[in-house]
Amino acid sequence: MQTTARKLAAASATVALLASLVSPVALAANITDIQVNGGTTLTASQTITTIAFSVPTNVASVVVTYPSTVDDTGFVNGDVAVGGVIDTPSNIAVSTSNNTITFDSDGSTSAGVATITLSNAHFVAPASGLISFSVSAGADQGAAIIAVAGSNQVVVSATIVPTLSMAINTTNANLGTLSPSAPTVSTGGSDITVATNAANGYTLSAAGLSSDATNMPLDASTDLTNGVAGFGIYVSGATDSATIDEGFDNDSTSDLALTGSAQAIASKNAPTASSVVTVKYKGSAAAITPAGNYTLTTTYTISGSF
Repeated sequence: MQTTARKLAAASATVALLASLVSPVALAANITDIQVNGGTTLTASQTITTIAFSVPTNVASVVVTYPSTVDDTGFVNGDVAVGGVIDTPSNIAVSTSNNTITFDSDGSTSAGVATITLSNAHFVAPASGLISFSVSAGADQGAAIIAVAGSNQVVVSATIVPTLSMAINTTNANLGTLSPSAPTVSTGGSDITVATNAANGYTLSAAGLSSDATNMPLDASTDLTNGVAGFGIYVSGATDSATIDEGFDNDSTSDLALTGSAQAIASKNAPTASSVVTVKYKGSAAAITPAGNYTLTTTYTISGSF
């Protein structure tokens, strides 16, 4: 019987030991949402006035470690006030050699936001950089990176060069034999294709030169009627919402003759990948126009409004 009693006692002791080994143990909780001046970014050399962070329950001793790049000249214990869920702080201390702010709590805090208010402008951020603030309260820990003056940003830059191009589908337009009985208009004319990335578009201009300005003068297209000698041009169409200039739209209102100086014949006030301006050529002869070969040389220029 005594032997059995000893075995039971040993078994009881073993059970008791096991029970002590599996009893609940408090686990560490993270300190989160660390913010400086209400966020995670600062401007260059900004005065830091608040440090805030979320803590679990029953926080006791707290250590806030700040970066050595913070200007803490003149920073003393009296510059620090602790609040939030830390309603009974004590032993507030600043160590500028260790870059720490420490304080104690009574250990009965609720979970929530603890705040540190800094006064007298003795705590100033650097001009730039990514700086780290860490908070520890026993086994509870947390850290955050604070970006100063956009130091967490990458600015990507690129350049787009101005572009402006013009292509003319033909450099010759043969009007054939002119007659005083009726003007002749070119069958196809010239298709002038313009492309530009100019923000305010382009202007297409034309200047003219007659090989015999006396017998075949330059004239407005609508003035070249039966028996009137001369050369003229007009714009018969323009794509991509380009505008035909009033002087060259062949509508008998304010129509213009070519001159030796460039005049606008079409334009567009926005960029275009392809704007095609079609120009027609017109010639007419008078009954007394001397026989011969006559030419009109039209020179086109393009300008972009960047």
